[in-house]
Formats: sequence, C-alpha cells, structure tokens
Amino acid sequence: MPRYVKDEINFHGFLNAMRKLHNVTLEQVCEGLCSVSMMKRIEVGERMPEKLMRDRMMARMGVLLEGYEDYLPPDEYEQWCLRQNIIRSIEKKELEKTEYYLSEYKKVTDRNAVELQFHDAMYFMYLKLRNASLTMQKEVIMRAIKHTIPDIDKVFHAGVLLSNQELNLLIEYIWISENCNESGVEKAYHIEYYKGLLEYIEKSEMNKYEQAKIYPKVAYYACRMAVFKAKTFEVEQWALEICDKALDLLFATEKLYYVTELLEIRERLVNEIQFFYRKEGKREAAEELLKTQDEKKEIEELLRELYAEYKVSLYVENFCYLYWETESYCIGDIVKIRRQMLGLTKEQLCDGICSEKTLTRIEQRKVKAQMPIVRELFGRLGLCEEYTRARVITSDYQTLELADRLAWYENTSQFEEWEKCLVELKSRLCMEILQNQQVIMQGKYLLELEMKNISISEFAKRIEATIELTMPLEAILKAEKRYLTREEAILIYNIGARLDTENIYIEIIEEICEQYEQKEEIDAHMRRYELLASGLASYHGNIGKYELSNERSRRLIQESLLHYRKGMLADCLYNNLWNRKQERLCSDNEKYLQEDTEVLKKCILLSQIAKIESDIKFYKKELAACVGE
Repeated sequence: MPRYVKDEINFHGFLNAMRKLHNVTLEQVCEGLCSVSMMKRIEVGERMPEKLMRDRMMARMGVLLEGYEDYLPPDEYEQWCLRQNIIRSIEKKELEKTEYYLSEYKKVTDRNAVELQFHDAMYFMYLKLRNASLTMQKEVIMRAIKHTIPDIDKVFHAGVLLSNQELNLLIEYIWISENCNESGVEKAYHIEYYKGLLEYIEKSEMNKYEQAKIYPKVAYYACRMAVFKAKTFEVEQWALEICDKALDLLFATEKLYYVTELLEIRERLVNEIQFFYRKEGKREAAEELLKTQDEKKEIEELLRELYAEYKVSLYVENFCYLYWETESYCIGDIVKIRRQMLGLTKEQLCDGICSEKTLTRIEQRKVKAQMPIVRELFGRLGLCEEYTRARVITSDYQTLELADRLAWYENTSQFEEWEKCLVELKSRLCMEILQNQQVIMQGKYLLELEMKNISISEFAKRIEATIELTMPLEAILKAEKRYLTREEAILIYNIGARLDTENIYIEIIEEICEQYEQKEEIDAHMRRYELLASGLASYHGNIGKYELSNERSRRLIQESLLHYRKGMLADCLYNNLWNRKQERLCSDNEKYLQEDTEVLKKCILLSQIAKIESDIKFYKKELAACVGE
C-alpha cells in the first residue's frame, strides 16, 4: 500500500478561508441557497452539502470549478449522471430524450434550491428548442431565477453575490423581456440592466477564466440591443468598447464563448460608427477604426474556416457549457477499483476502519458511507481524503491560482518564471501531503529535463518514483481496470510521451482517451483529455504513425471547438503539418509550399491572439525556414 499521510484540509475549511479572503458574510454566501444556521453547520464541518450546492457556494465567491475532482455518494452520483444526460440531449437537440430525462430528474425528492433551479434552467432551454411561446419561456426563466434570487430587484445592491449560472438566467430574462414587447418597458431600461450586469462582473471576485464564461455573453446581448434597437451613436460607442473588452478577455483566456457573434456584431458597430465619423469630417478616426476591424476580420475568417472544416456550429446555441460538471466519480466505484489495483482483500482494506459488510455495501453503491469512513478508506488507497479536490491540496485559493500559473509556465516553456513559481508554490503548500509532493516533484523534474540537466532515462526513473507515492507502479501497469487521479495520469503520460518506442505507459493513456470517446464522456473530462490527447498525437507522429497522429489531432480540434477552447488549435494544426512533411520527405516539397505557409500563418495568428511569445517565435521561425528566408 502507498504511504499514508493524513490530510487535514477539508471543504468546510476551504469555504471558510474563501469567505474570509473575500470579506463576505455567511448571509451573503447562503442567501437564497440555505439558512444561516445550515451554513454555520457546513462551515464547522457538521454537514457536507450536496455537490451542486458546494459548487454554487464556491461559484458565488469566484472560484474556478474546472479541473476539480469530485467523489460522490451513490445517490448524488446517479443525479450527476442524470444531469449529464439532460445536458447532452439538449446539446444534441434530442427533444424526446430531454423530455424523458427532465421528467426523471423531477422525480428526485428533497431537491435543494440549486437543484430545482437546474431543472428549470434546462426546461427553459427545452422550451426554446420547442419554439414555445415567449410568455411560457418567461414564466419558466423567472421561476428558475427565484429559486435562488428571491428579490430580483435587489441583484445589484451592494453585497449581493451571484454565480455565473445566476447571472446567465438574468441575461435570458432581459432578452425575453426585450422580445415580449411589454408595455412600459423602455429600451433604456434594458441598456442600464446590461450595464449593471457588466459592472457587477468586472467588480466581482471572479478570476478572468470565470469572467470569460459570462462577460462575452452579456456584452454580445448588449451590443445586439445597441445595434438593432437603441441605434444611437453614444450607445454604439459604448457597445464597441465592451465588445472589445469581451474579445480581449476571450483571447487572454484562450476561450471561444460567443467569439463569432462578437466579431460579427463588432463589424456592424464599426461600420455604423465610422460612417458617423466621416459624416462629422473625422476621416482619420474612421480610418483608424477600420484598421482595427481588418485585424479582427482575419481572426473571424480563420475561425469560420475551422468551424466549417470540423462541422461545428459557428454560434453558441445554448448555455449548457455553464452547467458542465467535470471529473465526478462514484465513491464506491473508486474504492473498489483502487482496492483491486492494490491487490487488497476487503478484509485488509477495511481493517480498523469499518466492517467488511459495510465496505461491500459501499462498493455495491448500496449505502451512503459516513465521511470519516470514506476519508480513512481513501487515505489507505493513496487518495486525497476530501470529497472535492483541486490539483494541489490547500485551503488557500491564492495558492490554487499559483498552481494554475505553474501549469501555464510549463505549457509555454517560460523557464525562469516556471522555476520561481515552483519555489513559491512549494513554500506555500503542506509538503506532508503526498499529492502536493507529486505536483512539486513533477514540475521540478520536467524543468530539469527541458533545460537538459537530466537525461530522459533519469527523468523516467524519477517520475516512476513520484508515481509510487500514491500507487505502486506495478499495480498500475498490471491492473485490468484502473482509476488514476489527474496527477497520476499526467505522470504516466509524461513518462510514455518521452520514450521513442511503443510502451505500456502510452497504452494506458490510449485506454483513458478511448474510454472517454467511446462512452461520450469527453465533456466530463475535457481538461484531462485535452492534455493526454495532444500528447498522444505528438507521440504517434514521432514514432512514424502519422495517420493515427493526424486522427488524434483532428479529433482534438473538433472537441476544442465544441468546448469553446482555443489552447490546442495551433499545436494540432502544426502537428498535422509536421506529419505531412515527414510523409513526403522524398517528394517535391516545393509544390506544397503554399499549403504549408498557410498553415503556419494560421498557427502564428492563433498564438498572437493569446500573446504567447514563445509560440509566436517558434512558428515564425518555422515559416521563415519554409519560405527559405
């Protein structure tokens, strides 16, 4: 069994730390969600709220939930699966399935306010797909809002905390009100409401990645109002400003929410404003504005080409992306798989923790195990004790952000910043926790490898030892069925991808990706899938399996577009270009010059959008070599 170090960091401690960090009261966090007395019980660890409630509390304080791993009791896991089925059926526009799954979800008893709101939000999207009357849609969206926002007129009062999901419902309500032609509702009212929403988001505790999910939508809806209804120069100028803010936010975070819509509406705004400038004799201002549009048009044309080639809708057709819940697992399944991986009998695992009968019932999903029992079992199985965990185990959100920054420096090969960030992160983490050790050790060894301070064989040995902190390597390699934490999977990938021959590590990563694909679970594991699939594409190309490599890259481009992620697009385009070059080494490369040049220009543009200097430099160097400069 892995060495076991007790983890004293729990959800209630993290929640309390976040609340104090942002200087908000218990009442602010729980308003419309639960009673203050219940909130107090949660904060002292007497009560663990359901997953959706945990997520909502965190979201109201601006916590980025993407990338967390959640371990759920059987009843919650079944509800999670049902929610995924509802979302997927809406995304596929399978209305009969949506209706069935919604009816099943409605049968769930003792649903809290957030769960009730989820149902009505999904039902609202179902009605939109059915082209139901606006009156009916408005009735449902208002009902959804009131589950957690009892007084809609006070949403912009100081101290009110709202999640992205709640803000989105308010946007939809404004849109419905715009189109219902209600008497007494002026256009200026809607413009002011949009301004209020945008100001709220800008001043909120959300980090830029959370803002990127909702700010662009508000900006687009406001711009649409400015162009088609308000039609005044001052409003259009304001609309152009927020449009550019939204695009800058998307490009900085490498996301694609409403990007096509914003680029299209921007062109219309620019045309309207420059016409006014010319009318007023401000020719230079008009020309300058048109130059900015030329740059944006190039981006729009590239994205249109990609969306068309990979058969993905240009436009955001629903708000399901705000409800994607990633990396959720049933506690009983994980306990059983990890026990079998370690070769433990039930008696061995439960010794001193619970009865063998209790363990059997946990593994069979027949009981909601007590939290102390689950934590002890998890610790013995090399897992973090908490039900919800990020990449590093800490109650300090700034440290979590530092871990995300480390990943960014690793991905963009910023060696100096990488090293400084690693040192600072280590100083802030509890290094007695095995999962934290894995993150730091992996970062250290990767940096040493990239800087050529250690060989690949030495790197592999050190990473293998790092894996064994939480699970014997032999147990992973021999297992018929596996559950690997995100960090364990990345460690396995980092060994396999750097070996120049086929190996069992790569086979394991292939199994993980194929499982996500075959079970249509990519949306629930996109962050992990994105990393592993891109690595597989590169690896297969390196060993001469060009067709397989191209297939992986093309699938990842499609999934990235479907999930509004730009980060891997340039890498995948370049990977396929590199494969084509290798396949035609003995042929006349001159006739492919234009095609190769166009691909490299796309890679440069995609890198310039996010201002990733290392990538821009690399692709420009490749372009120069391609054209013989």
